[in-house]
Amino acid sequence: MIDLPSQTVLIVGVGGAGSEASKLCAAFGMRVLGADPRATELPVGMTDLFTPERLEERLGEADFVIVTTPETPETLGMFNARLFSRMKRGAYFINISRGGCVVTEDLIAALRSGHLAGAGLDVVDPEPLPPDSLLWEMPNVLITPHVGILFLHRLPKGIAVHKHLTRLADSVRVQTPEAALADLRPPAEEATAQNIQPNFLRPPPAGARRRPTPICRARVHP
Repeated sequence: MIDLPSQTVLIVGVGGAGSEASKLCAAFGMRVLGADPRATELPVGMTDLFTPERLEERLGEADFVIVTTPETPETLGMFNARLFSRMKRGAYFINISRGGCVVTEDLIAALRSGHLAGAGLDVVDPEPLPPDSLLWEMPNVLITPHVGILFLHRLPKGIAVHKHLTRLADSVRVQTPEAALADLRPPAEEATAQNIQPNFLRPPPAGARRRPTPICRARVHP
């Protein structure tokens, strides 16, 4: 088990997804660092922000490294053997941006050597990942189908929908078919095929006047 409030996370790429990741990590009590070439304002939850030129010297502080940077000529193959060697031994590497930002063979080597404790990969290079890739067989690697950033943006709405559905479910009386049928039975009569029918299906008593069926009209607003 990992005690998150005692951990440091370094987010590489502080755009929309990186800012959301910062907010969520800080909510767990983590110390949040960020690296970005253009961002100058600290997003919610982040305690320090620096340029990529200082990335190599700061990597050793992080227990988790989350990559949310776009793929550009500057970031293509950015995480290679050199940067992985600068990471803290036993750290975790998470990529939710672009697979091309990572040299996959170097990541596999860092995982196999035990230098990295594990990896979470929402994106890979190549994509889709070949069936014979060693990443599929590694127990310390979690692979998801390129949906991580989408999930980050929709998480608040998803939580709100879940709360609404929970309140709705608590307010609805749930009955089994047997219980619902029992409610239709006259209390003092023996249940028969005739008297367990809903009222609107039963024939009227002899001599009773049948009430006209009301007509429901729906108004359609343009």
